[in-house]
Amino acid sequence: MSADYPQPRRPPRAPSRPNGAPPVRVVPGRTADTAKIEYKGQLRLVAQWEADAALELARGNPRRSLEIYDVILAAFPQYAKAWYNKAVTLHTATREFDQALVAYERAERLLPGNLDILHNKAKLLSEMRRDPEALATYERILQADPHYVKSLEGASALLINAGQPDRAEPLLRRAVDIYIQAGKDPYRAQQLLATALTNIGRSKEAVKLIDTAIGRHPEDDSLWEARGVALSNMEDYREAVLSLTRALRLNRGNRFAWDTRQQLLAVCQQRRVRFSDAELAL
Repeated sequence: MSADYPQPRRPPRAPSRPNGAPPVRVVPGRTADTAKIEYKGQLRLVAQWEADAALELARGNPRRSLEIYDVILAAFPQYAKAWYNKAVTLHTATREFDQALVAYERAERLLPGNLDILHNKAKLLSEMRRDPEALATYERILQADPHYVKSLEGASALLINAGQPDRAEPLLRRAVDIYIQAGKDPYRAQQLLATALTNIGRSKEAVKLIDTAIGRHPEDDSLWEARGVALSNMEDYREAVLSLTRALRLNRGNRFAWDTRQQLLAVCQQRRVRFSDAELAL
């Protein structure tokens, strides 16, 4: 969870315990790695408490993980790393978005300009449907580092959803280039780029991109779904239905692919486009 986070910094002296904070005793150390916290009779290094929190999360006990982060923060409330890890846990494990945002903002104030914190905060704002704030945060990241590839994708998704695929296209082309130069598979960025091109009206280019991605990931239903949408925009309804059927064979729970296929089957019926039972079988 915190693999991308900078190395632990020296924590400040522990202040008096605020109301509601766990009762802890601090044995000072020169750094977070040598400071110790005593809680309920257990005296451990900060790093050991952090390892316990990560272990509890891995075991499926996010509440216990959050309790441990609260112990660390009761001892060192200015410890940015603990705020960040608490925020990620609240965001991704317990889905307590308001509390997660508070924790991200605490981490950001303590470590301003950290792009990992900002990126996760932008993702959270997007999930909270606070799109203008999310986009502004992504833009801050990309001003600082134009090659922060996950934020290129995040900003692009917001722009596509906001009806601005033309603004997303150059960001996604940059993301694809970054992946290729790093020797990594760019297919997720290609999928977003295909969506942008489809929305711009360049569906033929979109299908070509998707087919390249499908060549490497033939079992990804979202790629077949995107292919069906692009072909539909080209009015190639038969091939669109076949692509959406492939998506549903891979994932019967893909509701968007199901609804879109039903709509296109109605169009095909009107146009006397026929399919065999085998072609439509799921």
